[in-house]
Amino acid sequence: MPDQAMLNECLSRPNAFTKSGETLNRKFWCSQGYYVVEYGTEVNGNFVLDGVAMVNVINVAVGSENDRTWRVWTHAIPGTVKMNPAPTSMHPDWPTKVWGYNFLLQAECAQAVPYCGSTGGAIGTWTDWNVNDRWTYQDLSSPKTSGTGPDSVTYHSWYFYLKSEGGPYPIREYSSSQHMVRCDSATYLTYLGKRYPEGCVMYSVLPHLQYDLGNAKHAQVAKHIQDAQNNPNSTYPKESHSKIIPGKYTGSSTNGLHRISNTDARYAQNNTSRLAACNGTSPYSASTGMSPKTTAGQQCDEYPFRSTEEGASNPNFDFSVRAVASSHNTSAGASLGNFYGQDRILYNADQFWVEINGACATSCTPTASAAPVNLDPSGAGRLNGSFIQPALVDTWSNATLNAELAAMKAKHMSHVVLQWTANSYDKGLGGQRSAVFPTSQSGYVRSTNTDVVARLLAAANATGMEVYIGLQVSDQWWNVYANDANWINNEVATATALARELAGKYRSNASFKGWYLSFEIDNVHFGTQTAEDNVSNLLGSITNELRSIDNTLPIAISPFYNAVDTVLYGWQSPSTWASMWGRLLQRFNIDIIALQDGVGAGHASAATVGEWFSAMRDAMNFAGSPAMLFSDVETFIVGPSSLQPMTIRTIVADMNAVKPYVEGFWSFAYNHYQSPRSEFASTSYDKAYDRWAVNATGDGSDGDTPTAPTGLSATVNNSQQVTLTWTGSKDTNSGIAGYHIYRDNEWVADKLGTTASFVDRQLDGSRTYSYQIKAFDGSGNESAISATKTATTPATPVTNTNFARCGAATDAVGCAYTTDVAADALYPDTGGTKLTNGAHGLNNAYGPEWQGRNGVANYSFTIDLGGVRAVKEINSTWFQVRSDYTFLPPNVTYLVSTDGVNFTQASSIDIPAIGPGVQTKTYRAISLNVSARYVKVKVKGGDAWSMTDEVEVRG
Repeated sequence: MPDQAMLNECLSRPNAFTKSGETLNRKFWCSQGYYVVEYGTEVNGNFVLDGVAMVNVINVAVGSENDRTWRVWTHAIPGTVKMNPAPTSMHPDWPTKVWGYNFLLQAECAQAVPYCGSTGGAIGTWTDWNVNDRWTYQDLSSPKTSGTGPDSVTYHSWYFYLKSEGGPYPIREYSSSQHMVRCDSATYLTYLGKRYPEGCVMYSVLPHLQYDLGNAKHAQVAKHIQDAQNNPNSTYPKESHSKIIPGKYTGSSTNGLHRISNTDARYAQNNTSRLAACNGTSPYSASTGMSPKTTAGQQCDEYPFRSTEEGASNPNFDFSVRAVASSHNTSAGASLGNFYGQDRILYNADQFWVEINGACATSCTPTASAAPVNLDPSGAGRLNGSFIQPALVDTWSNATLNAELAAMKAKHMSHVVLQWTANSYDKGLGGQRSAVFPTSQSGYVRSTNTDVVARLLAAANATGMEVYIGLQVSDQWWNVYANDANWINNEVATATALARELAGKYRSNASFKGWYLSFEIDNVHFGTQTAEDNVSNLLGSITNELRSIDNTLPIAISPFYNAVDTVLYGWQSPSTWASMWGRLLQRFNIDIIALQDGVGAGHASAATVGEWFSAMRDAMNFAGSPAMLFSDVETFIVGPSSLQPMTIRTIVADMNAVKPYVEGFWSFAYNHYQSPRSEFASTSYDKAYDRWAVNATGDGSDGDTPTAPTGLSATVNNSQQVTLTWTGSKDTNSGIAGYHIYRDNEWVADKLGTTASFVDRQLDGSRTYSYQIKAFDGSGNESAISATKTATTPATPVTNTNFARCGAATDAVGCAYTTDVAADALYPDTGGTKLTNGAHGLNNAYGPEWQGRNGVANYSFTIDLGGVRAVKEINSTWFQVRSDYTFLPPNVTYLVSTDGVNFTQASSIDIPAIGPGVQTKTYRAISLNVSARYVKVKVKGGDAWSMTDEVEVRG
């Protein structure tokens, strides 16, 4: 059935009950009234009336934005059928039989098929019409071949006709007045991130763009247009004649505006004339141009719009300019764009008017808003800043931290974003609250050794950098998201208290320039109305609190999307995701949307990111959001073993792909990956970026290809280990960033840095392996591949007994164990038995044998073997699905004890080299000679999922 709210509004207007009906807007027409059928008998060639049947009918016509059709709905109001016999009727059984006759009401084109066509119609007996409360519809179509001009425009007349079917009684057929529809195939019409290349609109309505003086988002623009329409001589620029400014409807179809393309020469001419008036330059002057000039946070608004034929350069009309708040100008511009798309306003064709409603409930007087976000003009097209995580700051000395921020400043970066200051549920600390600064709030433990907030702000003070302070993260977010209103309310309370304390402690620092909200919203988990309401409450409540603390500090968020795994339950396409964001951004104000580009994480590619950034820009326009759109450029890749730096050429490609949609670039995270002070300690990426950033031109390559590695040798150390050495490569410009390691023709590891050796660990015994090496630099250039070298490992020592089973039968529960961090509810350790039950998970698929933990940095298991055993081997099995961010643990350490109190290390195993496919890997410590009743497995889990299924203690 048609939209009920629109129908109610349409039927509230008097014209709905007239023969012509009411055209509510360009997509909706309605009418209500009695349709009458006259039944009669033919006597000597004359029509003798037997009676009149009638029914009260509601009809609705709805235009389309997807194809060249329009839909006509029909609804007979139950109980309204009337039968009125005529005194002259020759049939005494009339109207008894008439109740069983069919009555057809059909919408029809005035033009012939195939110029215009229709299907179906509303048909039923009079009894059906009187008792069935139903809507029926039919579609009328307009083939593109009937159209003319570049937009294939066709104008169609349509009408209703009715007749009775069945029975001996002839009727006088009825046809309604005609209605006009226009159909087109204009490919440039978009609305909220989606293109609508064909559609039909009701053409009898005069399209009006409406602004409201009481709307706080665009009141200043509305007031400007009202003054320009009603009192044009009061506006700038000042002219020597009485100004005539079009666009206000005065009762006749004249004096309207006409849309033009932004590629039309008149568009550029309009902009030139506008700027001359805004800046008081020729042909205007300081006395005739706009005064005062715009200040920080303002823009020069013009009316009529530069996208119209009647804009500032039209010789037949005048125009007006005024300084308004940037946010008001953005919001009003978004409304104009939405109006063009929704009402299908065609280039050089449709006439429309601008209507100003309401009164100034908020201030309509232009005032400057808060200073805009600082972006170094000389850094245009470069990275403007980087996220940084507390642990990295904590490990650096003050001298190192100062050097890092000074280096960022020299690279034209202005911002550093401290990703969080607290964790409201820290998995690594058993679910406790943690903080990275000395909080006075109860229930928090320190997760850093230093006051990270104070130190980062002090370094930024000294180097001229600006810091955005992140509020809390929560390790529960990735399970709860926005599905629990009580949880959301608790996070709002946490953020409120945290923000007040941080502002009280640190706001006096000149470098404290903004806030960052760490809750990340994706395109999978927020598609329900409940989630949408909850996330609006979360971000809306926190932003309101932050603005009450200090309304001069901008607030940033960093959403993300998955453009690759489209089968995820709840996955939203770009247009659906844009619709969600369009609604969200109408419910809370944000200043920076740093959209994660997703390339490093494998969620997107340079070929797909543009569509998502375009969708976010459309959502912002729809909502009239004054926010700045940044790209959060992921400067890492999921390497063959773990996360590692992305080369500059790839970074530049990703930035170029979204440059048309954004105002700036942040990175996640230059400090952690490309900086020579990062854990990767490479200068090659930093040098390559500096070479590109001089002019920010080119593809990021430095023009120098590394030489190929030579002299490769492979030395077998034992059944699990081979050491590779080679003669190092050379690279003049950026220097060598590292070497790709190939084993059996598969890329299995990267040796980052310039050291020309690699130890391949955790191999299988009694197997021959082949190796090759390739060098690469930080810009993305790679050498030719080296010659091949083979190595054969000896047999692995045999151990027959798995003490971790405690002698249990097949499929029975093994030895008891404890853990300091419980498994995630998605992959639980049911009953605490999975580690020792003897059941191994499949090599290439999830299953009930696996237990998992997400983002737990450190955790451990302790197994009680039931007695002291002579242990020769300890192993644990892990699962890798890199596309799901399920990685092998960076390190697993095995410790042993005879009393459960005093433990000594038996072995420590770093992440081994394996290919990128879905697979398992066993971390094996062999050739041990220790006595143990208790075995502890300490796991460095990292920031992603780690999954294990079994621990074996063998002898």
